[in-house]
Amino acid sequence: MSIATKGVHRRRPAKTSLQSGERLKRYAYIFGFSFFFVVMAPADIVSDWLEELAPGSLWTLRYALIAVTLILYAVKGEKALFCGLALAYGGCSLLTMVFGDAPLIWAVRVAFPCVSTMLLVGAFARTRSDELLWGMLIVMASYSAINTSELLYATVVNPNAFGRVAYTMIGYRNAFSRIYLPALIASVLLDARREKRFSLRSSLLLLAALLQSCLAFSATSAVELAFVVIGLALIQKRGIRRFMNAAVFGIGYLVLFLLLVVFRVQSIFGLFIEKVLHRSLDFTGRTELWDQTLAAVYPDHLLFGCPKGGAPLLSLGNESFWTAHNGILDILLWGGLLSLVVCLALITIVCVGLYNRRSDYSASLYSLLLGAFFIGALMESVMFVQFVFFLAMAYAYTRREEIGVAGDIPNSGGRVKLSEPPTPC
Repeated sequence: MSIATKGVHRRRPAKTSLQSGERLKRYAYIFGFSFFFVVMAPADIVSDWLEELAPGSLWTLRYALIAVTLILYAVKGEKALFCGLALAYGGCSLLTMVFGDAPLIWAVRVAFPCVSTMLLVGAFARTRSDELLWGMLIVMASYSAINTSELLYATVVNPNAFGRVAYTMIGYRNAFSRIYLPALIASVLLDARREKRFSLRSSLLLLAALLQSCLAFSATSAVELAFVVIGLALIQKRGIRRFMNAAVFGIGYLVLFLLLVVFRVQSIFGLFIEKVLHRSLDFTGRTELWDQTLAAVYPDHLLFGCPKGGAPLLSLGNESFWTAHNGILDILLWGGLLSLVVCLALITIVCVGLYNRRSDYSASLYSLLLGAFFIGALMESVMFVQFVFFLAMAYAYTRREEIGVAGDIPNSGGRVKLSEPPTPC
């Protein structure tokens, strides 16, 4: 054996040790991010278990993670416009409590799970974006698997429950799309980074999403899922991607908001709403909640909104509500015009960035998920952990901070072509 060959063999153990160390570090990051998402976006079963284990432990963990995230961002995070706006959103929530004569801790509970999620991405997206996606995927896929299993069991035991199950261990059916859609898109984004079109893992997650939508039917979630499924098929063609981007979807949301919430022209869509979606023209009482929201805010609380944490301000019959059941109105109610302007600015800079990269495959994937959540925001709130996570990841992508940016998919071979070389760490 030559001296040169011996030298190569001597260096192998060090290289292997280095690779093992990096692999362990990667797993540690994935575990840490997964834990963060479990605490910040807990399923009902997680919240109930922690409350039984030690009352108040969920919020104790949240406070600790929020503090740690703020420190990590201060040390590691890039001082970007998006993160500045995220901090401004938290500041607006504090102002809501100050001017509403409410405890400041309420602001932490209302806004800082979302703020800390955006700052977490700001701190790690440059070097650990894969691990961030894996953390979201593991948590949401686990929720999705548990939810699917429970729904299948409930339907087998009682066939009459098909499509009618409202609550599971994971949560309420209107929020199921916040579980299975993030899992699906995170999986497809990871597929693209490995130059795959659609893995077996993604196929199984899509099947789970379809089963949940059928077994616990929610009109809003069903429309969101149909939007994503059809979109996934269409964006395989590069030319179509140019028309399916977050900017177009955001403008579409604003138009529908004006039509349905402001001008109330839903009678024009009466046939579709009543016959296809099986919903009343008042969207199951939502129009009454919208009116109550506007009455609560205008004129005294228009700028800073109403403090969220005391008695609920909205009700239908004997049932109280903590949400205005519309994305814009919900922010306006609990944060006022200041919070609404900041949130719209956050969304706008991401939509503009995705529009500028609208031919890229990953940009289309981010746009599809944001578009689906825009659809949901017509009838539900929009500032939740999964939404702001992908909003922040999309911003990082548009700033070319992600590793292995996926671009176009050739018509043959089923391989993903990278639009640019990977950004070095």
